[in-house]
Amino acid sequence: MTEHVGNPFIAYNNTGNVATLLGNWQEETVLKAVTGTSRNKAAVLQKQAAAQPTVFAVRQDAAADELTHSRVVEHTEQLLPAEWITHNTVNFQPPAARILDLASYPKVKQGGPRAEQELRQLLLQAAAEPVPGAPAASMEITHRAEFQPHNMQGLQFGARVMRTQDGAPVTRDATFLAEAGILGSTAAHRLAAAQQESSSTGRRSVSSDSWGGSSLHKCQCVDPALPVTLYTEAAAKNTFAGTFYGTTTMSKMAPMNRNDTFTKLMSDINKATYDQ
Repeated sequence: MTEHVGNPFIAYNNTGNVATLLGNWQEETVLKAVTGTSRNKAAVLQKQAAAQPTVFAVRQDAAADELTHSRVVEHTEQLLPAEWITHNTVNFQPPAARILDLASYPKVKQGGPRAEQELRQLLLQAAAEPVPGAPAASMEITHRAEFQPHNMQGLQFGARVMRTQDGAPVTRDATFLAEAGILGSTAAHRLAAAQQESSSTGRRSVSSDSWGGSSLHKCQCVDPALPVTLYTEAAAKNTFAGTFYGTTTMSKMAPMNRNDTFTKLMSDINKATYDQ
């Protein structure tokens, strides 16, 4: 056994290349902070010398002292006596008892029946309070007075409405828009049909002959979304007097029944050849 001179603990827990646990250094730090004495005066003097500011590099043989209380004791998973529930228990429940709705969590009571009754009374009092009115005239500013909400009654949201300089709605001329090439034939006919439906019964009918002898304002479209084809007029009137230009039909009574001999193969026995 080695004999020690002076302090018997001079060789205990040194800071050299001695294989000691980190917890021993923590215990020595706590002992020094609580009692003011240390069992290893050489280590204390060495730490004080290393702590002094110097321009030279200082050798560090052991890790710096770090408190383990916040890492071991004070953490987020600590059980509180008021709730006895942690985030880990709420988030990682057994699959059989897990709530399907992840947005809802178990409600933890913050008090007893008396506290809950007082909370309900406070909520009822808050709901019964009148709605605060507009601020006084002395509290208003010029910026707020200039930017007041406009009267949106009678306006159609989500639609681009063209108006004249007087604020009246613009009446678009479907014939002019079609002749000028601004709108196509389909859009012009739909515009004329919409204007005819929205107009009053006493509106003067326009008899301008355009678009092949038919007036846009006289277009009686059943459904504006349906396309206009070569057979639209014949199907609407139910009169198939003849065939259309460039078509060949099997029967004049049914212009939809067109001859498909042109698209048949030459080896087809039903293919008929017409001499032009």
